[in-house]
Amino acid sequence: MAGTDHHERHRPIILPMRTEDVAGIVDMACELAAAVGDPEPKIVTADFIRDGLGSDRWFDCFIAEAASQLVGYTLVCKGYEAHYPQKTVVGRRFLRQAGRTTDGNRSCAHERGRPSRPSTRL
Repeated sequence: MAGTDHHERHRPIILPMRTEDVAGIVDMACELAAAVGDPEPKIVTADFIRDGLGSDRWFDCFIAEAASQLVGYTLVCKGYEAHYPQKTVVGRRFLRQAGRTTDGNRSCAHERGRPSRPSTRL
């Protein structure tokens, strides 16, 4: 594109997950598990589609795309915790960066099997 520098053409854009993105998200979930030393996830693509795109979905998923390539995702779900007496939004994200994987929530207690604090209060 004339007048657009290299950085702008490769800057990620955020889009809602589509059915055709699920295989790439599953691949990235496996990359994340390997990067943090967790067992390989037992994700079933059909379940991910049902739970993330169905009419009775449990989460919303957004993808990061750069230069027409899937480079990351974030999962977001609503919650309510009685001891906070307010609505919460909890999110998990993963981003590929120059051949290495990063998990923005790696240090969250939730990753170690304990409940995590809400990411955002509404």
